[in-house]
Amino acid sequence: MKKQFLKTAGIPFAVMLAGYFLLVFVDLMPTAWIEKNVRRSSQILLKEGAYPAIFLRGTFLDNYTDADCIAIVYNKKSGNPFFNAIKAFHRGVDGMHAGSIEGLDSSLNGTWACEGDHSYLWHGFQIWLRPLLTGFNISEIRGFHFVITILLSTIVCLLLNGIRKSNLAFLPFIVAFTFFFFQLESLCLLFYNDFLVMLIGCIALLLLIQHNKNCVEEVFPAAGSAVAFTSMLIMPLLTLGFPLIIYASVKQFNSEKEKIRKILRCIVSWCWGYAVTMASKILLTLILLRDSGGILRLSIYGGISRHPGGRNINLFQRFDRLIKVFSLIGPIRIFLIVLLLCLCIICIFVKSKDGKCRKTISTVWPFLVIAIFPCLWCFFFAGHAGHGWTCFNFSISVFALMEIVYQCIKNGDNRLCRR
Repeated sequence: MKKQFLKTAGIPFAVMLAGYFLLVFVDLMPTAWIEKNVRRSSQILLKEGAYPAIFLRGTFLDNYTDADCIAIVYNKKSGNPFFNAIKAFHRGVDGMHAGSIEGLDSSLNGTWACEGDHSYLWHGFQIWLRPLLTGFNISEIRGFHFVITILLSTIVCLLLNGIRKSNLAFLPFIVAFTFFFFQLESLCLLFYNDFLVMLIGCIALLLLIQHNKNCVEEVFPAAGSAVAFTSMLIMPLLTLGFPLIIYASVKQFNSEKEKIRKILRCIVSWCWGYAVTMASKILLTLILLRDSGGILRLSIYGGISRHPGGRNINLFQRFDRLIKVFSLIGPIRIFLIVLLLCLCIICIFVKSKDGKCRKTISTVWPFLVIAIFPCLWCFFFAGHAGHGWTCFNFSISVFALMEIVYQCIKNGDNRLCRR
């Protein structure tokens, strides 16, 4: 048990070491190799605008953040590859467009006037973005992302069907994944990391379960560490919620006690991996870059900052922010969630012949708990809740509720409430 604990606890450190090694490696590539496609990408972003709508209604391309990512990949301050690897800064213009699509263009043409730094929040995406920019511009990279996402999603669906031996086994996953009528190429470069880590984590879990491996729980600290290394505080919860639902629904547990223990261990392991990696980024910025922005930014996001740019958010204000985030989902989709919740209640409480209702807690409680994760996330990080991407976390709730319905239908012969 002690050996297993030490192994799990050490996973985030192994992921971090591998990540920083890869960051240094890609920073050894000459910037001249990517300059041509960076300039092409800058012109594409300028032409499209900051948040252009695309084919499906309600979707958008976050060119503002894409420009930040490309600027971070392009702008390097020194010849020291390790310093460049841990310092994710960009150059831009003054005012509200600093670091945006206009900022990327200004830094390319030597007219930049200010600098921004995201070293403490996100820099790991450079591992794949810098090599891709040697041969592709932003439009081509988006197409590549689209193909990869479709491929990984298909693999998840096939593995779910193979393990459950059912042609409908993938429905809860695919419904949740497309709940926001989300066109996959609308993912910006930064938040694509969250979906990538989530999909790879789901595939790893399903493969380990399929081959009866005993290291299933170790996927969670690795996922938490990887998403903290590459992303920020908006959507990393997807990398816990989706794999945890799959784990709770596919893994065979010997007892209710074992189920509780292992699910709690997975949650704690993911949080441990996420916290350790985020802490390493903040410490590096404090010690090597002499920048205290990381701690300040986290306090602002948490709504507990006394900084002039921050805001103290009390208990009641946090609930208001939560309602605001939930309202971003849209009235039709909120109605679908409520309808799905009602269907779950009907499925959970099945009337027996004598008129009594018996709860199927042992089967559905993990999914009910996981369904409230997005609410908890928005509550604790209220200072950043309300961002246009935050509501995507509620796809976790949809997945959990869909899984309850699937479990009830699958066990319809037993009624889940044994008479």
